[in-house]
Formats: sequence, C-alpha cells, structure tokens
Amino acid sequence: MISEPEVRSAGTDRLSPRMVVGVDGSDSSMRALEWAAAEAELRGLSLLIVHVAFARREALESLAPGMLPAEQSLLDRAVAKAKALSPGTAVTGRICEPPTAKALISESEGAEMLVVGSRGLSGLDVLALGSVSSECARRATCSVVVIRPPDRRSSSGAAAGRGGASTPAHPTAESG
Repeated sequence: MISEPEVRSAGTDRLSPRMVVGVDGSDSSMRALEWAAAEAELRGLSLLIVHVAFARREALESLAPGMLPAEQSLLDRAVAKAKALSPGTAVTGRICEPPTAKALISESEGAEMLVVGSRGLSGLDVLALGSVSSECARRATCSVVVIRPPDRRSSSGAAAGRGGASTPAHPTAESG
C-alpha cells in the first residue's frame, strides 16, 4: 500500500462502521462516489475513498515523478466532493498500490459495503461489468454495490431515488 500521503478526517478508522468506495477519475467511479456519499450519510457510516495508483510508489517515483501529485490531486478532489455532498459524514481518503481489485477488497475488509463503478478507465465500454467490479463482487467479504452507467434512454441519466429525489446512477447490489 502507498502509505503517504493520505487524506484523513477525524473519526474514521478501520473499526468504525464504514463504507468503502473506489475512485479512478472515470465517470463511473464519480457516480459511485456520489451514491456512496449519500448512502453513507443515510446509514450513519463513515466513508473511506480509495484510489489505487497507476503503478507502485517506487515505479512512480523513478519513472513518472509527476504522477504522485496527480494521484493525490484526484483523491483530494474526490474527498472534497464527498464532504460537500454529505457534510455530516466522516470522510477518509487513501491511495493504495495496484492491483486495483485486490486493494479494494483488502480495504473493504470489515466494512459494511464496498461501492464501485461498473467500468473504469480501461475504455472497454462494450463490457457490462468491468474486471475490477466483477472481481470485487465475487471476492469481497462485505456487500458490494456496482453503480451502472445512466440509462441511455433517459435524457438526464437519472432514476427516481429515495423520497422522489433523483440519483445519478442505478445501483446493482451483489453480495460477495
């Protein structure tokens, strides 16, 4: 795991009831973040936002030193967005080393739920479920919610959500 830097907020740790969401900057992961922030607030859970780096820290430092600040910036933006969406929720951000599915599964141990987008930045839009979300759904020890892309038939991509509000994605819950 990439241990530094890490974004922390008071009151979040592995022992507190928490939800974990994976982000990679893709539209799918940002919809997952939005859903997870709202759901964590609704359930009274802390939220751990996990971003898995493009490569191991040593490789990034030696081959692409500019990538570390970019990785941290992506996580910082995700944490800020979650805090803005759900100000009553304790939010923590963590950058982990690849492989992505393994990191997400590890970080979700003991969590109440793991939330992921259906597809990441791989560009394989023809797949209904990406390899990371599929592996998480199969192997995680907590409930897994996979956020699908918006319904293309809808002009807004929104579906009716709790209390008549609209949500940006349609979750598909699977138990791991």
